[in-house]
Amino acid sequence: AVQAGAAKCWGDGYYGQLGEGSNVQRLSPVQVVGLTSDVTEVLASSAYTCAVHSGGAKCWGYNGNAQLGDGSTAWQNKPVQVSGLTSSVTAISVAGNHSCAIHAGAAKCWGYNANAQLGDGSTVNRATPQPVAGLGSSVTAIASSGASNCAIQGGALKCWGRNADGELGDGTKMMRTTPVSVLGLSSEVTSVATSQRHTCAIHSGVVKCWGDNSMSQLGDGTTTSSMAPVNVQP
Repeated sequence: AVQAGAAKCWGDGYYGQLGEGSNVQRLSPVQVVGLTSDVTEVLASSAYTCAVHSGGAKCWGYNGNAQLGDGSTAWQNKPVQVSGLTSSVTAISVAGNHSCAIHAGAAKCWGYNANAQLGDGSTVNRATPQPVAGLGSSVTAIASSGASNCAIQGGALKCWGRNADGELGDGTKMMRTTPVSVLGLSSEVTSVATSQRHTCAIHSGVVKCWGDNSMSQLGDGTTTSSMAPVNVQP
């Protein structure tokens, strides 16, 4: 959590994900080392945490897939600087095995990449941030799940990575190593949220979802999965 500009964490600390210099569980909030002011965002996964601090990106905790972005795979129980992201970071996202950020208007990702979730045209893991292909400017939001990501660029929604359930919304179930446009969402997208197997967005004030629908998670009154956005019932 962010309290008056300071980052504080609590709960399981086995991987160092609380950032207070130890690897123990904390029953109440503890101060993250070095992040006592100018923190604007904190994002946590189950085993690691990242924050935007003074315009730069810092991460701590589990790092087995290089998701901390410091060029190593060493666990860290205190914040470390994400390589190259020392300023102009406006947002950050975490997804268990990889991370992404908006840096100077561009999307960059790092960590595990077996499902092409880094969007750099490959399936090679990256220990430092790599530009997402084709998203060089005007990115205003980014959301990450375990194996895919979506970003809003100039009001248009684009997604990449795993697509086995149609969660990229491009009308296919093909994995995408670089961003593809979500069908029908080429403008006026204001928000996006991703899950392991489905995605939702706000488009022209309407909530739309796509991907797996076996548990009615698309909210359209059915259990029929969709590879393109469908309207959530009011």
